[in-house]
Amino acid sequence: MFLADFHAHWPTDGDHVYVDFVRDGARGHGAARSGVRTWRRVTEVTAGAAKSVFHFDVQGQVAKSTHAGLPWLKFLLEHPALMGTDRMPFMWPFDGWEIPRGRSALVEVYPRLWKHLLPDSHPVMQLGMTDDERDAYVIAKALSDADRDGRLLEWCTPALDHETTAIARYEGWILATADPGRGGKGARDQTAECVSTDAGQFGPHRPGPRRGGGHHTDAQETRPPVGRRRGLSARPGPEDDLGF
Repeated sequence: MFLADFHAHWPTDGDHVYVDFVRDGARGHGAARSGVRTWRRVTEVTAGAAKSVFHFDVQGQVAKSTHAGLPWLKFLLEHPALMGTDRMPFMWPFDGWEIPRGRSALVEVYPRLWKHLLPDSHPVMQLGMTDDERDAYVIAKALSDADRDGRLLEWCTPALDHETTAIARYEGWILATADPGRGGKGARDQTAECVSTDAGQFGPHRPGPRRGGGHHTDAQETRPPVGRRRGLSARPGPEDDLGF
């Protein structure tokens, strides 16, 4: 299982274990499971300016949060209070595209898609929020608005071609990146950007409905494995008072 192997090499859920400690070799075995900064998944190409989950030390990086967060997905999947119950978060899209009614879900989001919903002139911006707080607020607002007008269901079941659907079930997908009203590159456009000619530590891209992604170590790498940025409930209820 990808998450078990990743956790063995990047144990960033441990006490006082930071991503940079693993990168520097002080903890874990990160060098054996490191990607190339130029690798981008199909969903990142589709989103336009989304950074690679392997691209560290740049403005707007998501690599550090990805490597810090993945072990916590394993923690959730193995939590005894959640296993075998409907309280287990639905891992979208690895568990499927349609989120069952009444289930919480973990989805990957890209706050830049919705930055326009919270311009600097918005009253909320007078509260002195940090960039991370602003991202969290704009994501919550976007999901709430989309739930009310029906777009959220469309976002969760994007109209992708067969090949892209198979790739997304392996690599993951950023919610709403296939929204035709959002702009950006199409899922079919310039997918060559996702292909690396470098030999890597992760194995070849083999699309398929494998929960949590997958990796192999018996061949050359052509695509990076899954990574997630943030986990959020995909179905905020109408009773939720989010202050919008």
